[in-house]
This record gives sequence, structure tokens and C-alpha cells, in this order.
Amino acid sequence: MTTSVTELKHSTHVPIVAQFSPQQTELLHQAFPGLDAASLASLASMTRERTIAPGATLCTEGQVEDTFYLICSGRVLVSQQLERDTSRILAYRGAGDFIGELSLLIEGQPRTADVMTLQETTVLEIERAAFLELLQRSPSVVLAVLRVLAARQRESDQKTIGDLRQKYEELAETYRRLKDETSRRSEFLTTVAHELRTPLTVIKGYLMLLRMGAFSKEALAEAIRTVKVNLDTFTRLINNILLLQEIALIKPQFQTVSIGSLIGDLVNTSTALSSFPANLNIWVELANNLPTIQADPAGLSHALGAILDNAVKFSPDGGEIVVRAYADDSKISIQVNDPGIGIAPEELPNIFNHFHHLDTTGAQMFGGIGLGLPLAKAVIEQHCGAIHIESEPGKGSTFAITLPLAGCQRAGG
Repeated sequence: MTTSVTELKHSTHVPIVAQFSPQQTELLHQAFPGLDAASLASLASMTRERTIAPGATLCTEGQVEDTFYLICSGRVLVSQQLERDTSRILAYRGAGDFIGELSLLIEGQPRTADVMTLQETTVLEIERAAFLELLQRSPSVVLAVLRVLAARQRESDQKTIGDLRQKYEELAETYRRLKDETSRRSEFLTTVAHELRTPLTVIKGYLMLLRMGAFSKEALAEAIRTVKVNLDTFTRLINNILLLQEIALIKPQFQTVSIGSLIGDLVNTSTALSSFPANLNIWVELANNLPTIQADPAGLSHALGAILDNAVKFSPDGGEIVVRAYADDSKISIQVNDPGIGIAPEELPNIFNHFHHLDTTGAQMFGGIGLGLPLAKAVIEQHCGAIHIESEPGKGSTFAITLPLAGCQRAGG
């Protein structure tokens, strides 16, 4: 529970010092170094010392108050209200700091911030009425005081401007990222719609021709195969979208997995596809006595398969993809190196983003919706592993994956 200073002013537990002490004079001298002894005495004569308990409200934002404070000891928090239930911390003040604004002493303007004591705090109070009286009696003293206060205000304003400039730059950067993210989401949805429409259009067309009896007995088998391939493509796209949305909720089923066998199966499956380029080869290099690993075989197969598919897709000019696997005492390392088109440096930070899709490079067009790499990263991190990419435009890419041999304990394996 906080206590206001107004309440404290009437408390019998708070001593009021009617005459200034040497300590007060010394503090005023430090706060206003340009004043001579007589001027300091005049200023000190209008101050009073007060000790305030922790949690008391010295100033209330928006209120017209008449007291200016110089902190002798203790610590206070200065904050501003942002919304109904939230506030922003502006500063912490301690011994030698002022609490109050020039406009308070001269014009009686409302407070611009809340001030609360964080610990027992002793202050020198200057009432606005007493300050105005001093202005009448000794303008030179007031002028010297105002010069110091103005200098302090400039320092505070410069700091505030610097903080505002930094906040503006942070806000501008956040807006830029939000704009980019919104644009990527829009492009992603457009790409999804296109990629789903393509196999559906093919399936619809072939089914229409089948109903019309347009295929000979010899061509029927090929037509059915084409329908199946496009159905598989459609199903895979839908499954990838759902898997990416749900992967954080899926608990991996860890068991003993042979990385060598898993890589071999993926390579055999990839090269057996009729769409696999004739001018492309995959070379596998496995270290001797490669240990088994605790992993979720379905998820890991999906992740490594997506990386291998990416290598094939972005190697349109052929060449050789090299898949390496080796181990040390704690982890297995897997590298997939392709001879493909590479990735521009500005694209690398976003390559694992859910809504980032490289569909064109130069004059070349590439299909897909760009979910493979985000899925791969999510699965590998689910295994407490890491994935890193090095790439150079026109010279290919290398994906480097590390996986702990013991599996991932935080995933419940």
C-alpha cells in the first residue's frame, strides 16, 4: 500500500526542521555550485527537510502541486502512465537529484510523471510560494538557481530526445519487419493456392477424360499413374502445412535409429523417382562404425528428406550432391552439399522462415511453397540439434546438421 506525501505532511512521525543545518547548506552548495554563501543561506532559509517512508508517492502525474524536491538520501522511481494499468519507468533518482520541473516553480503547471520512494528517503522541500517570495526579495539568487535548473532540464531533455530517437528507430525497424512478414504471408498464401490448384487441375482434367473414354487401353495405366502422382503431391502439400502448424504439439517418439540406413533409404527413394534429373548424381560418404542415435525416425526422415529434396530442386544444371555423415563422442554430424544455384547473402537470414519462399533466381523458376526447410529446422530443434547453412550464389549450398547421440531429454525422449 502506498502513502501520499500529503498524508505524511500531517503525520507526527515526520520531523520538520525549521532552521537549516550545515548538511543542508552543503547539499545546496553541491546542487547549486555557482551560489555564494549569502545566496545559499537565502535559499536554505526557504527549504525544509523531510524524511519519507518507502512506498510513498512524492508526485502524481497530471496533478498541480506546489513542492519542489532535492533528494538528500534514498532512492525514488520516476514513471509515466501509458494506459489504464500500465506505466513506463523513466528513471531512478538518488542523492543530489531534483524532483520537479521549472514550470512547477514558475507557472504551477501539472506534474509530468509519478514519483514514488523506493526506500526511506530524505528530501529538502521548496514550496512554490516561498520560491516566488524569494524571487521578489533576491532576483539574482533566483536567477542563479534557475540557470542550474535549466541546465539540468537540458540534460534531461537531451537524454529524453536520445531515448525517443532510439525508440523511434526500434519502432521503425519493428514496422519494417512487420511489413515484410505481412508481405511474405500474403505471398505464401498465394503460392499455396497456386500449388494446390495445379495438381487438382490435372486430376480434374484426367478424370474428365476418363469419363469420356478418351484413353486407349494402353494409355489408361499411364493416366491412372498421373492421377496418383498428382494426388500424392496434393496430399504431401496438405500434410506439410498441417505438420508445420502442429509440430510444436507433437511429441517425438524416440528410438534407436541408424543414420546410415535412414540416409540410404532417402537417397534410394529420391533417385528412384521418375522426376529425378538424369544429369544429377547423389554420392553418400558414411564414416566407418557410424553409431546409432536416439531419434524419432519419422520426423528425422521428414527433415533430412526435405533438405535432400531442396538440394535436388535447386541443382537444375546437374552435377553431384554429396551427403556425408560422421560422429564424435556426443553427436552425429550430417552435411548435404549441392552444386546448385546457391543463396544470396541477404536471403540467408530468412531461409528457415515459414513464409519465405525462393521461387525465382535469375531467369529460373522453381515450384513449391517453401515449407521444407522450416519443417526441417523445427524437427531438428525438436531433437535438440542444430542446422546451419553456408551458401554462395552460383556455387551451391552446404547444409550442416548436428544431432546429439543420446536424443533430446527435454522433448521427453
